[in-house]
Amino acid sequence: MKPQERTSTVVQNIDVNPLTGYAKVELLSGAVYEYHNVSRKACANLLAQPNMSLGFWFNKNCKANGVKCKQLKDVNLSTKWIEFKKTYAN
Repeated sequence: MKPQERTSTVVQNIDVNPLTGYAKVELLSGAVYEYHNVSRKACANLLAQPNMSLGFWFNKNCKANGVKCKQLKDVNLSTKWIEFKKTYAN
């Protein structure tokens, strides 16, 4: 399913499949994770409620007991820090 466009201080986007209990989470840092065995009801709920906080949903459902996580993309935080300083330094 198509990721929901929402704002978050940590999560860039979340792509869920309520039929399989799958969630793919991209963080603002650039790191990407996939989660299996996520509550199917929670996945459907995220799709049905466009105003739900992505960070709240992520913390409650992707970190629940029984959920399996796999990192798909790592991020070099020192590179991100340099980009941050270029963007926000005066």
